[in-house]
Amino acid sequence: SLKAHLALVDLYEKLNRDKEAAAVYEAIAKLSPDNKVVHYNQGVL
Repeated sequence: SLKAHLALVDLYEKLNRDKEAAAVYEAIAKLSPDNKVVHYNQGVL
């Protein structure tokens, strides 16, 4: 959805200076592409 896409854009901007966190997020995204925003918001990272 557009809302989820914008949330991801915002998230990637926030993580831009932290490559390790971005890599962890990418791993979660690949494991659960439909729920990556939910997982992040629930504090998986």
